[in-house]
Amino acid sequence: MNDRIQELMEQAGAWNIPDEFCEKFAELIVRECANIAYEFDIPNRYGPGEFIGNRIQRRLGVLYED
Repeated sequence: MNDRIQELMEQAGAWNIPDEFCEKFAELIVRECANIAYEFDIPNRYGPGEFIGNRIQRRLGVLYED
């Protein structure tokens, strides 16, 4: 799990929740945030939304796959 996601989970007090659940939940949140950024560029691909979406995923260590 990404160190930043682990830090955020600890801040949220998620130490009693199974890691698998927390990791999947965090991944879904990161993907949703990236999708919001990607939607900014529709119908033009490769604009600022693409850049921001990619940065969100890299920062939190989640690879986006359709």
